[in-house]
Amino acid sequence: MGRAAEPGACKGEVMLHHPPGIDWREMVPIRRRVRYPADAAIVSGGDPAERAAYLVLEGTVRLSLLTADGREQVMVYLPKGSLFGEQAALGRTTLCAELVAIADEPVELGQILASDIVAALKQCPDPFLDLMRITGEKTSLFIQAVARCAFGSARDRV
Repeated sequence: MGRAAEPGACKGEVMLHHPPGIDWREMVPIRRRVRYPADAAIVSGGDPAERAAYLVLEGTVRLSLLTADGREQVMVYLPKGSLFGEQAALGRTTLCAELVAIADEPVELGQILASDIVAALKQCPDPFLDLMRITGEKTSLFIQAVARCAFGSARDRV
């Protein structure tokens, strides 16, 4: 039931693979389905959290940081089956002002309410550990990517 972070097509970017055992479509209702064309912004930093997370139903989403001069630094790619926005939705927080989710190709997303996630985890708490593992891995990948951008790779200096 493991997942692996593998190098993406671009230098330093990572594709995050979620465990095949978690199928959020079976656990919680999809409240709304939305399609986005390639390169469309899905959620932008600074927006208040909707109290909803997003499930990638088709396509790939990239989570990126925008630099002060408007350049995009891709942090991670999220393939079909990936959940994102859960930290802001469950934590009732505002998204980081520089963070943006972008359709890397045409995508279909399902919106899942935070209250539905909580209710499902109360009923069946087993996926909670996987949710925390995924959330921790995404946070770790963001920290690594930010460090890479700020300081470069130690391998390059050695």
